[in-house]
Amino acid sequence: MVHILFLILKIIGIVLLVLLTLAFLILLFPISYRAKADLNEKSYNATVKAFWLFGIVHFGFVINNTGKKYCLRILGIPVKRYSEKEKHSKKSEDDFKYNVKKETAENTISKDELQNQVKTEGRQGNADNKDKPDIININIQEEDVSEKQKDATLKKPKDKTKKKIKISEIITKIKDKIKDIYNRIKEGFQNLDNLKKKVARYKKILTANITKEAYRFAKKYVLKILKHIRPKKVRGNLKIGFEYPDETGKAIGYIAVIFGMFNINPKHFRINADFENKVMEGNIKAKGTVTVGIAGYYILRLYWNKKLRSVIRKLS
Repeated sequence: MVHILFLILKIIGIVLLVLLTLAFLILLFPISYRAKADLNEKSYNATVKAFWLFGIVHFGFVINNTGKKYCLRILGIPVKRYSEKEKHSKKSEDDFKYNVKKETAENTISKDELQNQVKTEGRQGNADNKDKPDIININIQEEDVSEKQKDATLKKPKDKTKKKIKISEIITKIKDKIKDIYNRIKEGFQNLDNLKKKVARYKKILTANITKEAYRFAKKYVLKILKHIRPKKVRGNLKIGFEYPDETGKAIGYIAVIFGMFNINPKHFRINADFENKVMEGNIKAKGTVTVGIAGYYILRLYWNKKLRSVIRKLS
């Protein structure tokens, strides 16, 4: 009995050890990623590859002007695969086959149906020829009746009551339009008052001390997350130019801010500004690592902060 109990405890201990080892690997073993992009006036191509645990788990993503695709492999075996180009090609082939079958089914008519159509058309032609005189007489009678009705309507005197009814309808329409305009103006003033109240409410929330403290805390940990996931090595060459020179200058300023945020060395990433021509071409290569445990810790700190959660709750 004691031997069986020790055996059960041993199995439980082995299972717990395996689970702890897996949790340790998932949380603390870094995920390596590589990104590459080529861009010119006619086409673009970007690839992202991620590896975990010496390549046991591999993920690849490719996007270009023809479509996108990705593949997840574990121990080299594809687990999840998707290709937008293949999907569209299969759909187009199925649609083409369906349309061909439909056209052939519509165009194929049996001999009996053709004979029946010919017989019915012949009968209809004979019936039409027989009934022509009657149709002519009916048309002449209808014309005479319509002329008599026109003469009768011209001879009728104008009714004064109809004029009164039309004037009353016009007056009611004008009243309805005035009421509609009044209601719209009233609704607009109500919406304006509600907007003022909302602005005052949000202003009070944003200027509160708790909001300032929550903003500082969130800014601190968001910058830590960005610093952790940013690529460690970046190489590239980019030629950029817009239609107007001031837009090109603004773009260069934004790129400089991004370089400062991600600590990119301008010697390794060259920017060539073209203030005369509209152009966008170049290539980028980047490498980095992400540790799930560290990034998850920062995210959980943001989630568990009471001040930040209360501010979000008030704003929503």
